[in-house]
Amino acid sequence: MLECVDRNDRARCALTMLLQSIDSRAGHLYGIGPDRELIALAALPDAPAEPELETWLQECLRIECESSQTSATATADGADSEDGELRSEVAARFTDDRGRSFEPLFLTAGPLHAHRLAAVIAIQVTPGPRSPLPKDLMSELADILLDRGDVDGLNG
Repeated sequence: MLECVDRNDRARCALTMLLQSIDSRAGHLYGIGPDRELIALAALPDAPAEPELETWLQECLRIECESSQTSATATADGADSEDGELRSEVAARFTDDRGRSFEPLFLTAGPLHAHRLAAVIAIQVTPGPRSPLPKDLMSELADILLDRGDVDGLNG
C-alpha cells in the first residue's frame, strides 16, 4: 500500500487485499467524504456499481452512524442499546440484477485516528462458510487511506 502512487492505486490495492483475505470475488470500495458522502474509490471486477447498491450502502452508513450514536448515549446513560431496531430499517444484504449478494463492511481506523470510520465496502458473499474478517488489516488500511488524505472519514 505504501508503494501505491495515487488514491486510485491505493484503493484498488486495499480492495484486492480485503477480497483475497476473505475469499470474495467482487466488491466496491467507497471512501467517506464530507457530510457522510460516499465516494466511489474502486471496484473489482472493474465496473460501476448499480445506483441501487450505492443507495443501499448510503443507508447502511446512516444506520451505522445512528447505531454508534445510540450505543454511545446508552453507554453514557447506563442503558441498553436498541440498535437492533435501527438495523432492521435496512436490508442486511443487497442483491444486484445479476443475483450477486453483497454485505457492508466498514473500515474503522485505529487509535491514532481516534477510531474514525474511513470507508465502507460492499463485499460479495456466497453461501457457505466464510473466512473471518481480518480486523487488524481493515484498521491498517483505514489508517493508510486517512493518512494519505484519500478519505475524510467520520468520528466513531
